[in-house]
Amino acid sequence: MPFTTLLLMSLIGVSPAPSARVDPAAGLERFKVRYLEGLFRAKPHLAAFMGEHRWDDRLPDFSPAAIKRRETEVVEQQKFLVRLNKAALSVDRRIDAAIIAAGLALELLELRETPASSIRSPSMTPGR
Repeated sequence: MPFTTLLLMSLIGVSPAPSARVDPAAGLERFKVRYLEGLFRAKPHLAAFMGEHRWDDRLPDFSPAAIKRRETEVVEQQKFLVRLNKAALSVDRRIDAAIIAAGLALELLELRETPASSIRSPSMTPGR
């Protein structure tokens, strides 16, 4: 969007559409960092598996409040991907977005459909 158009819009109090202000590729890169941070916070064992050892001192929180927080976070992340202008992305970045979308859908299914008793079951605990 030309500078003069942005200046005029700011003078009359109109904001450009978010897609006009945000580079979709840069937005996706920032989103990937937030996505992985949330995933590793919720499932620190995955961080270790992927070589990210900042989470080694943590265990998953299976409390109802933590599960609800993660569900809310996943839903918000799905909304971001729906709004993302994928047509403006490279093929590689569109594939990244699709992989993350599939992971979010699977995690949301797990959060909503797995009985809490199964999540906290000792048989579901790694190392047993």
